[in-house]
Amino acid sequence: GVAIHLTKCIPVQAGLGGGSSDAAATLRALAKVWRVDRQSVREAAVTLGADVPYFLEGGTVLGLERGDVLFPLPDHPRRWVVLVIPPFGVSTQEAYAWWDESRRDRGPKRGRDRARSAGSLALPDEVAENDLQSAVSKRHPEISRIVASLRRAGSSCSAMSGSGSAVFGLFETKGAAFDVAGALKRGNRSAIVTRTLTRAECRRLAAK
Repeated sequence: GVAIHLTKCIPVQAGLGGGSSDAAATLRALAKVWRVDRQSVREAAVTLGADVPYFLEGGTVLGLERGDVLFPLPDHPRRWVVLVIPPFGVSTQEAYAWWDESRRDRGPKRGRDRARSAGSLALPDEVAENDLQSAVSKRHPEISRIVASLRRAGSSCSAMSGSGSAVFGLFETKGAAFDVAGALKRGNRSAIVTRTLTRAECRRLAAK
């Protein structure tokens, strides 16, 4: 057996995949200790959660079905990311329940349909959608206000992350990201600057 001590740094109930990434990192470590092949690790990941296989892969991917059927895509250019964490969390179970309630009122995804018909994988702001965002924002309007603030500040793409409550905004330069993060910190709201990683960078980090 093994003894594992986990120090959590990723906020809980923020839609940032903290639990899933912890699970993937643990699987990688155990695979090294016990010399388990990659396919067996992936099969184990699927049983732990829909997002866990992604964190074994990393980089830009297309996720189908529950999100666990993955197809690697060319990595997007590096972007600096501002993560804004409101002073409240969102339960994944509640977020999906709210989405179920709102499905009857959803309109067509025109921006997404245009991108599909054009065969485009680009992610301009009008196409990068989170279907849960509208339902969650109705209960937590601050999420919509943060998204709007990031867009006004020059973010090329901003949306709620996962099932919330965190919101991300993409910026081309590190300086711009830090300026915006500083401006959006207030009260119990925090803002973190990080950057996107390529698939190769993810695998190098995982190998350490």
